[in-house]
Amino acid sequence: MEKEVDSKIFLIAIIAIVVIVLISNNFNGLSGSAVTGKNIEQQVKCVFANSITTQKCYLAGRNEIGCSGIETCVVNVKGFKGERLTWKSSCGGYTYTTIIGVYNRNLYATFNCAETSKVTKTCYDSDNGKNYYVKGTVDYHEDNMDSTFIDKCRYENIDTNSKILDEGYCEGNRFRFESYECPNSCSNGVCIPKNITIKEESSKSYCSLGTACFFNVRDKKMVVGRTVTLVRVGSTGAVIVDIEGVQGTISSSNKKTIINKLTIIKKETFYDYKNTDASAAYLVFTV
Repeated sequence: MEKEVDSKIFLIAIIAIVVIVLISNNFNGLSGSAVTGKNIEQQVKCVFANSITTQKCYLAGRNEIGCSGIETCVVNVKGFKGERLTWKSSCGGYTYTTIIGVYNRNLYATFNCAETSKVTKTCYDSDNGKNYYVKGTVDYHEDNMDSTFIDKCRYENIDTNSKILDEGYCEGNRFRFESYECPNSCSNGVCIPKNITIKEESSKSYCSLGTACFFNVRDKKMVVGRTVTLVRVGSTGAVIVDIEGVQGTISSSNKKTIINKLTIIKKETFYDYKNTDASAAYLVFTV
């Protein structure tokens, strides 16, 4: 009889322990601290270290799952608890996260964009190749030395009708240059298009209407009694011009604009990569 009572007490104790464990698990599930089973949703925060441009983070083999942003972005992903996921980024490299099934807790996929996007390059051309109408600078490393070549007109100092342009460019990681004969003339390291007539007044402090006038950045010249200043020349060909305190922009895709009742036509621009203040433009003014 006593053995039967002991067995019943032992059985009741076991059942009580099981009930306590089940209640505890249910409580944890209801509190949102953990989730188990298929298709668990988890947030992953992608971090693009040392990057100042927009990058993309995506799941390897499932490129449609991802996000993009500057420095960071967040993406929701589903999978099994304990599943290891491989992440890639547009700046290169890869990293891993493991689904843990905990709500409100980000997993981090960190990419060091500065390291993974490094490309060994020993030749850089500011005007991106053979560009005869933009004065370029080539920085290159050769024979254990760093060197610089600036596009120039050959014989310009002794021959005012020089047409030969020595144009530098990169061929892979090697510096190259060619001697190119400009169709019209060569001046200040660029070919001058046939539709531009350079007159003596280009070096003076005034510009005549209807004539291409040469401006360096910050040059001030008089045009029909108004002070015109070339404020800036962009690498894409856009220019900013100031006329008596009124500024306007001629974008890279446009050729002319009207500023302070004066029409400005952009004929040609020259962007100096090494020294932006040395950039220049030919402008034509009409009323």
